[in-house]
Amino acid sequence: MGSLRRWRISIVLLALATWMALGAARPRFADALLQPSVSITASGTIEAEEIRVSAELGGRVVAVLADEGETVTAGQLLVQLDDTVWIAQEGEAAAAVAAARARLAELQAGPRPSEIAAAQAEVARAEAELAGARAAYQHAQRLLETPYDLLAQIDEAQAQIIRAEAQIERARAQYNTAKALRDGTTGGSDLDKTKRAVYEQQMAAAQAAVEAAQEAKRGAEATLAALQAMRQQPLALIAEVNRTQGQVRVAEAALALAQAKLATILAGPREEEVIAAEAAVQQAEAALRLVQAQRAKLALRSPITGVRAA
Repeated sequence: MGSLRRWRISIVLLALATWMALGAARPRFADALLQPSVSITASGTIEAEEIRVSAELGGRVVAVLADEGETVTAGQLLVQLDDTVWIAQEGEAAAAVAAARARLAELQAGPRPSEIAAAQAEVARAEAELAGARAAYQHAQRLLETPYDLLAQIDEAQAQIIRAEAQIERARAQYNTAKALRDGTTGGSDLDKTKRAVYEQQMAAAQAAVEAAQEAKRGAEATLAALQAMRQQPLALIAEVNRTQGQVRVAEAALALAQAKLATILAGPREEEVIAAEAAVQQAEAALRLVQAQRAKLALRSPITGVRAA
């Protein structure tokens, strides 16, 4: 609708210049208040007060809601400017208020049972990782100090590979047997269908056994390779000791961190955290009110009841 224009509202106020002309008419005037159909004839002076209404902010006019000569009431919307940008900012400010209030409510409510349980689980996991790291470190130390243990572990890794290979072959044979039985059952009876379903389950179990045995073989081969490298290069044993010792230190730090986190959760929020959260809510609410006030300035309303002039 174009750029912002200045609007004015003429308010007509009746001010009688003299009451002399109404001397005898006063009873009739009182009657007119009770009987709207009775006309009153009097002389006096009529004064009009003109009030100009304009927007504090510039913008594009999107609606004009009062025509020239139209009677308007106090508070009636006259002109609406484009407030699209402010609507978006108001939404963002309202979301910030909701987030700040949620954070404050969370602090005031204290730790949730699920939060405590998660922190306790994290401590338990860190304790298990530390125990594993310490066991690996002790194992590396033992290998370095007693080479015979290393040879025994090499033998054990080789035996594990052999056992895994045998399990693979056995599982493959079971798979092939079940597959042959399934393929040989071609009838359409309910019994044949049941048999085929059983054979397919056996095939699936055998295939899973093959994959598990293959994974065990790969693990044993990796262990054997590492042990053989340590045997051939004694420095590798020292490096392994240093590596596992470092893992122990990392696991100890992780456990201390998890324990500290659990203690903090159990202690509940600190007073300064609640105060800061309350301040954040107040700040967010003030920002929202400011945006709302700015948006309201884009709606021109009549301050009084009157008639809109040109």
